[in-house]
Amino acid sequence: MGIVNMKDISTQKVSIHEVAINLASQFTITFTTLLKIMKVQKEKVEAKREKLAKLQSQASQASSMLMSLESTLKHSLPNSTSTIPPPMKCQKLG
Repeated sequence: MGIVNMKDISTQKVSIHEVAINLASQFTITFTTLLKIMKVQKEKVEAKREKLAKLQSQASQASSMLMSLESTLKHSLPNSTSTIPPPMKCQKLG
């Protein structure tokens, strides 16, 4: 059974019982399949969202660690001007 014209149902050319038994059961399978597909798609989207959130968190942690390391290096390395001794004045001997 395929397409059913409402006129055929109202004139009882096609039985509503026949539509309910034959056609509706086909729609049940179709809708059930569509719902399963939608569920799988939703799960995939959620998995991508979780993966993206994890990557963003890791990037944020890496950035914080880099900034902390830079700060530590700035404070632990001696100032470049303090390591160079002042120029010596030449004195004439004798």
